[in-house]
Amino acid sequence: MLKYIVTGLFIILFHTSHAQVNWSIHAGGDVTYMEYVFGYLDFPNFTGGALYQTGSTVHSTFSREGMVGWEAGLMINRSGYFSIPPILDEDGGQIGWDYQNKVKIRDWYIQLPVSLTFNMFEGTGFLLGARINRRLTNLDTYNEYFRKWIPAAHLGIFTHLSPRIRIDLTGFLDLPARYDLQLEPDQKLREVGGSVNIRYTIK
Repeated sequence: MLKYIVTGLFIILFHTSHAQVNWSIHAGGDVTYMEYVFGYLDFPNFTGGALYQTGSTVHSTFSREGMVGWEAGLMINRSGYFSIPPILDEDGGQIGWDYQNKVKIRDWYIQLPVSLTFNMFEGTGFLLGARINRRLTNLDTYNEYFRKWIPAAHLGIFTHLSPRIRIDLTGFLDLPARYDLQLEPDQKLREVGGSVNIRYTIK
C-alpha cells in the first residue's frame, strides 16, 4: 500500500510545482544498525554495517523563489550488517555472543525517497520525508521474517557549498519492522542509521 502512496506523491509534487524543476546526481554512504528500537529481545543479535548509495533526484520549490520545496529520487543502495551467533555451554545454554564468527549479510536495494525541503538560512535548511526500499538480492535465502518492501521515514539537514553542490546529513528509521518474528510489538528489529550525501545539480 505504501509504495502506491509514494508513487502518488511523486505525481502530486510534479503537478503542484510552479518553479523550475532541477535534476541532480548524488552519492554517499552511512552506517546502519539493526535494532530493537522500541524494545529488546535476546535473540537474534545483529551489529551495524556500512551502506553505500548513488542515485538521481529531481527537485523544485512550490513557488518561484519560495522557501518550501520538494524532491523525489531513485537510489541504488548496497547495505549490510552482521548476524552474531550465540555461544552455548555444554548443556546448550547461552553464555555469550560469538563476535569472532559473525556472519555478514549484504543486500542490494532500490530506494524511492520523497521529501519536503525547508530552505531556512540562505542555502541551509532541513528536509523531512519518507522512502520505500525494495530488496533485490537474497530473496530466497532469507526466511519469511525478512521483508522485501521496507517503508521508512527520514529527517535531515542540508547546506549548499556552492549553487550546484549540496551536502546532506540524514537520519532514517524503518517504519514497520524489517525483521519480524511476529512476537510482541516491541520485539521487532528495525534498521536505523544516518547518511552523508554529496549532491550535484546538473540542470
